[in-house]
Amino acid sequence: MAVPNRRRLLEWLHDVEDDDGRSVALEDGARLIQRAQHDGLIEAQDVDGFAALVIALEKDDLIGFDALVRSLAQFGMDPAYDLQQAASFRSTAKGRQWLAPSASGGQAITLQGSTVGQVAGGNITNYLRFGDVLDAAERALASETEVDEAEREDARGVLQSLRVGAGGVATGATASVAGRMLAQALGLGP
Repeated sequence: MAVPNRRRLLEWLHDVEDDDGRSVALEDGARLIQRAQHDGLIEAQDVDGFAALVIALEKDDLIGFDALVRSLAQFGMDPAYDLQQAASFRSTAKGRQWLAPSASGGQAITLQGSTVGQVAGGNITNYLRFGDVLDAAERALASETEVDEAEREDARGVLQSLRVGAGGVATGATASVAGRMLAQALGLGP
């Protein structure tokens, strides 16, 4: 087993928070780690990675927690220890929104007769070949663990369509998966 990705960890934290029987685990970091192990999210060897990811989610304002040791210069040097010193874990509006499906049913990708050979990857000085972006998106899609095989194949089809410049519009879950892989390839998303 390995440390879950950001999305899976955040979904799990929200599930724990929303479950009256398990929400006591959010009172302190030691209980949070125990709950993650009990729920099969992590194993003992994953605690450091899990703790580092929880701390990173808090830095990104996707969750919140109280940590008296946060003001110390060494906070983050020993994530498992620091997490055990934290308390009152909670979701944030930003975290809930980050996980919420788009009101339009997902991201939409539109390519109509484009001859784009380069795209800006984050800023105008960071340009790269669009084929490189698609290569990275396909690698990200291949390693994505939270996509069922039908969505994966549909997303591959969208990426292939983008590669050959076939044009068209993709919407819904398929576009959401392909869009997420493109965002990851550009370093713009989780």
